Amino acid sequence: MLDCETPLGQLYIQEQYRVQSVLEKRGYTVINTAGKENNSDIILAKTIEDKLTIVGVAEIKSRKYAGDIPLTMEYLSSNGGYLITEHKLEFGKTASSIYSVPFFVIVSLMLENKILVWQIT
Repeated sequence: MLDCETPLGQLYIQEQYRVQSVLEKRGYTVINTAGKENNSDIILAKTIEDKLTIVGVAEIKSRKYAGDIPLTMEYLSSNGGYLITEHKLEFGKTASSIYSVPFFVIVSLMLENKILVWQIT
């Protein structure tokens, strides 16, 4: 069974959709690309001069814990940030280059109800 098929995995996926909703409320059009064959979760777009324009690509993560340790701002500060696979970073870098837009890592700290954004490229 894949992690995304477990009850905890489903909880994290629902939180990712909530984060997408927050982005939409801030004026972004969110194009969900997540799937088994895709490596980036979303394309961010905005209407600029009456044209829907891609303004970023992003990987969204939502977590309560890093292993068995609560994932909090304090934890991230103490450990130098959020861990993401090299494969995801390379894909984000490539997508950023192809579309000429920034690549973001967006992390929902579920225990603190905070959303953090890192611009990677």
